[in-house]
Amino acid sequence: MDTTERTATEWDDTIRIQIANWSDLIKDKSQIVRIELSELPKNTPPNATIYIAGEFNGWNPGNRDFILKKDSKGTYYIELPRLWLKQGFKFTQGSWKTVEGNRDNHFLENRVYNGHDKILKVTILSWESIVF
Repeated sequence: MDTTERTATEWDDTIRIQIANWSDLIKDKSQIVRIELSELPKNTPPNATIYIAGEFNGWNPGNRDFILKKDSKGTYYIELPRLWLKQGFKFTQGSWKTVEGNRDNHFLENRVYNGHDKILKVTILSWESIVF
């Protein structure tokens, strides 16, 4: 019988994985939505890093797993399970100081998507703390 003292991590039976593409986890591809940013505020830096935050990532505004990519036309996009978008989400530039805002650069309610389209086109009106 082994009586050696061990730490909890030595007995840890948790497997940690990194997901390359959330759509790989969903068998029914109709349940994946491509979110495209069709319009950005004029004061958005040319190569801004844009994130999506929501219940699905603990409302972490700078979670690197949720950075939008750019397609060949320069359109920012991300693909996520439709169910996640029903719980609310927002776009940021990495922090709550640079969260999307309304037309007046003020608070914007959480976005919610309950639709059935495969592509959701979004316009970001402003960045809350970035004023011209």
